[in-house]
Amino acid sequence: MKAIQTANDLGRWAELLSSYFVPLEATAGGHDDHVSPRSTKFFSGSIAGHRWGSMTLAQLTVASHSVSRNSSSIGPNDPGYLKLAIQGSGRGIVMQDGKEAVLEAGEFAFFDSSRPYTVLYDDESTSQVILFPRQLLHLPQKSVRELSVRPFQQDNPLSQAVGAFAQECSRALLNLQEPVSRRLTGNLVDLLGTVIANELYTDERSSIALEKQRRRELIATFIQDNLESSELGPQTIAAAHFMSVRSLHQLFEETGETVSSIIRALRLERCRRQLEDPTQDTTPISAIAAQWGFADSPHFSRAFRQAYGTSPSKWRANR
Repeated sequence: MKAIQTANDLGRWAELLSSYFVPLEATAGGHDDHVSPRSTKFFSGSIAGHRWGSMTLAQLTVASHSVSRNSSSIGPNDPGYLKLAIQGSGRGIVMQDGKEAVLEAGEFAFFDSSRPYTVLYDDESTSQVILFPRQLLHLPQKSVRELSVRPFQQDNPLSQAVGAFAQECSRALLNLQEPVSRRLTGNLVDLLGTVIANELYTDERSSIALEKQRRRELIATFIQDNLESSELGPQTIAAAHFMSVRSLHQLFEETGETVSSIIRALRLERCRRQLEDPTQDTTPISAIAAQWGFADSPHFSRAFRQAYGTSPSKWRANR
């Protein structure tokens, strides 16, 4: 993790947050109904975290203030990241699309950084924030949007367990080596997907959507189990699940992903994990790529750089 960085004014704080996440603005208070009336003349904030490839993890300790993502800073080619906020202490309020999530200690919510939002902090607060591509959830975009800006609270057993685990992990991440922290951050995103899926399954009004999600999860498991197979593709997947290739593509259309893109992303993830594994240091990068279906080394390097922002060799060297 990077060293702790501090700010004693809101201008510097906005710069720090923007360097970790997306362009943001910070203001003193800004919402009379929520922000403490305590004097906002003095501000202090600290952040510790790291950004690698398409994911960012940071731990924040802040005084009362608000942070906003404005439409003027969101371009047409915005990559579409989601933000997971886990409240450690104090209270945080997330507002987006006319919705509001009040987060007490141990609660969490996610929201979309490609649309305007505001986060308010009452008095002194601590929180952990993870920024990640929405595609990592492998869930329909409509469902993700419906469940965004919604507090996952302590009265739900699964949310309680995941929230407690996320808090402990976030604290531990400050003392872990980067390869381990990368993997653990990915695990937390996977757990968020599980919590969202659980919410979908318990919603009796969406039985058709649930059946589609169940089928997608079965197919995702099949893909995971057969990633090393050179024959893995839409045709073999469709045949294994007694459906046409067209039906397979339609099933994944509403998630914003294609079957081929899911296969590629999962294979790149397996390659990344091996590159981070010290026991694989003597294995040539080309051999790792070939093991996971990338026979063309230049193509693999381009795909890896696009996914993680750097070359496979630099990723291995900087782990």
